[in-house]
Amino acid sequence: EGQGRTFDYPSVAIRPLLVEDDLMLHHYIAFYTQLYHDLTGKAPMVSVRMNTSAASPRFIPRAGLIRRWYDQAVRHGAGAFYFWTRDYPYSDAPGIYDGPIPGNTDSSVIAQERWRAVLDALGHLCTHQRFLPPAAEAAILVPNESALLHREEWRRLYAAFSACCEAGLHTRFISDRTIAGRGVPTGIKMIVAPALEFLYPALRGGLERFTAAGGSLLLAQPEVWDEKGDPTQPLVGSMVLESDLFEVFP
Repeated sequence: EGQGRTFDYPSVAIRPLLVEDDLMLHHYIAFYTQLYHDLTGKAPMVSVRMNTSAASPRFIPRAGLIRRWYDQAVRHGAGAFYFWTRDYPYSDAPGIYDGPIPGNTDSSVIAQERWRAVLDALGHLCTHQRFLPPAAEAAILVPNESALLHREEWRRLYAAFSACCEAGLHTRFISDRTIAGRGVPTGIKMIVAPALEFLYPALRGGLERFTAAGGSLLLAQPEVWDEKGDPTQPLVGSMVLESDLFEVFP
C-alpha cells in the first residue's frame, strides 16, 4: 500500500527459480502480481526472473513454462514488464558464466531458449489487447496489522489464493487497513481470512458491519485477540473453516 502512495509505477521482482515445491510454483507469479496490483491500487511493473543468479536456481525453465508465467502476470494485473537480461554465477560455483543471457554457452541452462521465449512473449503482448475482468466479489484478507506476518501466515495466504485459482474462483486482495479505514468495498460478498489474529475496534467494526449486511466472513481459527494481545470475543457473523485447508504448504 505504501508503494502505491509513493511510486507512480510500483514494481515487484518475482523469482520462481528459487521455489522447490512444484505445487507452490503453480500460481506463484499470479499471487505476487495480484498482491501488488490490489494493495498498491496500481498495475505493477513485474520482473519475471528466469535468469541464473547467485542464489543458485533450483531448476531451469523451458519456453512453455516461461510463457505460462507471463500469461499469469498479465491475467492478474501486470501493467508492464522489465527483463533481467544477465545470467550470474551461482554462489556455490562462482567460476561459471557471468554475462548477457544470449552469450551463455552452457547447454544445461538453455540460454537461447530462455532468451527467445521472453522476447516472443513481450513481442506478443505489445501487439495484443488484454481482457480486464470485472472486480471480484470474493476477497482474501491481508493482515498488515492484524497478524504477525511470519512465514506460516504468508503461506496460509498463498494456500487460500492457490485453492481459489484451482477452483476457478476470481478473487482480490484487501488489507485490514482498508477495512478499518473505509469499510469493506462495495461489491465484495465474501472475505476469506487465512491469518487473522488481532482485532482492533475499527477493524472489528468494519468486518461486523460487513457480516450484518449479509456478507460471508470465513476464518481459519475461532480464537482472536485484541490490540493488546488479550483474548477477545469472536467476530459476530463469522464462520470457521477447518484449519488444515490453509496448511497446504509447511
